[in-house]
Amino acid sequence: MRKMDAASEKRLIEAVSYLKKISKDALMARLYQKILFLLELKYYQQHSRPFIGINFKSYKFGPFSFDVAKALDDPKPNSECSNEVKEKIDEILKEYNLNRFDRATMGKSFKKMIDYIHSLVFYNLTPFDCDFNFDNYSFEDLFERINSKLDGKKLEDERYKFALINQKAKEYECLFQI
Repeated sequence: MRKMDAASEKRLIEAVSYLKKISKDALMARLYQKILFLLELKYYQQHSRPFIGINFKSYKFGPFSFDVAKALDDPKPNSECSNEVKEKIDEILKEYNLNRFDRATMGKSFKKMIDYIHSLVFYNLTPFDCDFNFDNYSFEDLFERINSKLDGKKLEDERYKFALINQKAKEYECLFQI
C-alpha cells in the first residue's frame, strides 16, 4: 500500500469534511467509503488518474480504505473545501440519488452503489484483502460489468471454491506431464 502524499491527505480531509457538513454528520460510515471509491473510479475513467489517491482494499462488502477511516476519526474537520471537491462529490451524490440523509434514502443509495461495485469485473477479479490499483487493469476492464446479483458473502464463498479448484487442478497437472 502506498502512502498518501500531503496534497492527497488535504483533499481527502476536504472531501470527508464536506460530506460531514452537508449530511449534518448523519451519513453512514460505510457510505463515505463507497462515495469516495466511486469518486476515484469515475475520475479515473475521465482522466486516467485518481482524483485524491486513496488506497482501497477489496473486502466482502465493498471497497474499504484505512485512509478514509482515519479521516473520519479526525476530530477537527476542515471547514474549507475547494469547489472541485464539492463538484465531484455532488456528481456522485446526484448519480446515486443521495439527496437526503435519512436512513431510507441512504439505504437505497448504498444498495445502488454496492450493486454497481459488485457488477464490476475488476472488483470480482481482485482477491479479498488486496489493494485496488486501477493501473493494474486494462482501461476497458475497469468499467466492464457483469450481470450479477452476488452479495459479498456469496462472492467470497465463490472465490474460495475457485481457489480450491485451482489448487486441486495443479495437483493433477503433474499426472498429465510427459
